[in-house]
Amino acid sequence: MSSNRGNEACSTMPPLTIRPVVGVTVFALAIAFCVGCSSAGDGAPTGGGVPDSGTDSPSMPPGGVGKSFWPEDVALEQIAPQDMRGLNLEGATLGQVKGVPTWVVAVRNMGPTIACSPEVRAVFEDAAMGEVGAAIITVQAPMHRTTRREPCLPVGEIGIGAAPIEMSGAAGPIKRIGYRFAAYLETTAEKLSEVTLEDLTIADPSAATTRVSGTLINHGTVDLVYAEVLFYPLDAVSRRPLTEAVAPATAVVAAGAKWNFAMMVPGPISSHMEFAHYLTSGAL
Repeated sequence: MSSNRGNEACSTMPPLTIRPVVGVTVFALAIAFCVGCSSAGDGAPTGGGVPDSGTDSPSMPPGGVGKSFWPEDVALEQIAPQDMRGLNLEGATLGQVKGVPTWVVAVRNMGPTIACSPEVRAVFEDAAMGEVGAAIITVQAPMHRTTRREPCLPVGEIGIGAAPIEMSGAAGPIKRIGYRFAAYLETTAEKLSEVTLEDLTIADPSAATTRVSGTLINHGTVDLVYAEVLFYPLDAVSRRPLTEAVAPATAVVAAGAKWNFAMMVPGPISSHMEFAHYLTSGAL
């Protein structure tokens, strides 16, 4: 397999801006996000060649500061390089979240139009090119109205996603990742903005583990029957997503109401991106 790291300088993510975005529909995934100025931390390698802290908390992968793809000894190959959807892998981290091998990716839409319901589908191989695992990653993106409400990635924008790797029983260390994108193009999708994330606070950005809190506000006219906030620390230089932390709501967020969330996140944190996704009981 070939690697795309030769183009790393071209794919480095630029500084991101704060953009609350939202949308909802009947039992459809909606995503709102904002971006803050917020670094890589440390962990310890464990079995399978996938770095982890060895705790039940999300953990930072060791090393890789300034790198768009980590670990560097894992080769990457886009299985369908002529994909017309225009999606590009901007950065990726192979690590563990709560002890589970996980791939965290950043994807930019460099195509001709909006890409809706974006995914990254990956196969993980050992040094002998034997398949040892697979994953389908839903790329978090702003919610849009098409024929329904769904996450869509506008041209030039970046989405982030993570998924656990379904490992085989006799898996060896991951040395190669083959990936392809899935999405459909939509020229008339309308970006929505009925749910926002506000007042994000990082208790101690320099700490090895810190509390992240904020408020999710439902400005819509229907209840959110499920909601959660996902937080992604980014590499301070390359903006590569490092790990994922999640705060799930334990009750319905009613129309016009707000939910104060909090979660523990590995640090230090100098750059970050956060999303909210949720289900609703009806159309907004």
